[in-house]
Amino acid sequence: MKNTRRPRKDIINARLAIGMTQTELAKRSGMDHGLLSKIEAGHRGLSVKSAPAIAKVLGLDVITLLYPPPPDPDVERTELLAAIKKHEETLAELRDAVRENYKRRRRQLQRERNGQAKEAPETEVA
Repeated sequence: MKNTRRPRKDIINARLAIGMTQTELAKRSGMDHGLLSKIEAGHRGLSVKSAPAIAKVLGLDVITLLYPPPPDPDVERTELLAAIKKHEETLAELRDAVRENYKRRRRQLQRERNGQAKEAPETEVA
């Protein structure tokens, strides 16, 4: 299975770490800006031809850039658990807000009904 996401993240992170723009990296590595943009966006894979130039400009290892080590499952698991917890907290906040809004609206309707019942004229039964 080809891993195109990791090299692009490595390129983006290294480029941003040294404050370089895509245009500047493309120019200094001798490649087309459009191609670099597609590589960073994940629409194109990193080729053996373009990798050495990019790696040299960014100070990265070509082999590691082309063939990154597999991700650490423990790190991925930790990141997933953190994301799940964040979403659970967000859902709990939304649930609480919906409940509070429901209670508020229910009290408002009850007050309106009580007010209308007091204001309604009593009719005599004949």
